[in-house]
Amino acid sequence: MGLSLNFSKLSLSCGCIVSAYLIKLAWTPPNPVAKDTFIPTLKYSRKTLVRFWRIFMLFRYTDIACCVFHSILILFFPSPPKRICPNAKNLSPSLFTWSPYSTLCLGTIIVFCSFRLLAFKELGKDFTFHLTKPKRLNTSGLYSLVQHPSYTGVVLSNAANIMFLYRLDGISACFLPGWIVGQAWWANWTLFFVTAVISAYGTRIRVKKEEEMLKKTFGREWEEWHAKTKRFIPGIF
Repeated sequence: MGLSLNFSKLSLSCGCIVSAYLIKLAWTPPNPVAKDTFIPTLKYSRKTLVRFWRIFMLFRYTDIACCVFHSILILFFPSPPKRICPNAKNLSPSLFTWSPYSTLCLGTIIVFCSFRLLAFKELGKDFTFHLTKPKRLNTSGLYSLVQHPSYTGVVLSNAANIMFLYRLDGISACFLPGWIVGQAWWANWTLFFVTAVISAYGTRIRVKKEEEMLKKTFGREWEEWHAKTKRFIPGIF
């Protein structure tokens, strides 16, 4: 047991910290809520702007704590001190060393968080987390390829982040008995499925209301742009 540092451990630990920082930026409003915030219905406000907002804002801060712990375990892996990880034998090597899995997860987070942050930059003051009428319809840059690049970025980066930090054989395995961690294969896929369903539901509601607002605001200009571009994946979906 002890701390044995090398470039592989340091780089993976740093990559984990960078990914958490990008996730935090991706969930930090780039602009304050404007006075003309558009809330279509009380039902929509409660279900989306309140429930989902609170869940993901809480997730943003718990995510940082989990990431710091994960990064510490990487530095000590495979023999972290028992006082911080009583059941180190339960940890999956693919999550705490450079592996195809950890590389895919961190790469996805970094690429698609950057994608979302670029969408923030391109919309400038018009990008708000609550529905607000924009001053102009941006159809250039990322928005010439897809209509909702920020949602593509946040959904894919969050999925990768959850499957990296919150797997049953990840940091939680330190405090779970081996027989529970042994069921990780189905628990991890259940986590992924539930996350995907929640993300799809929240995104569908938001996109529907956002498109209704844009159509009402920009009319034919929006209809022409909407007809020639895909929503989330260029040329596909």
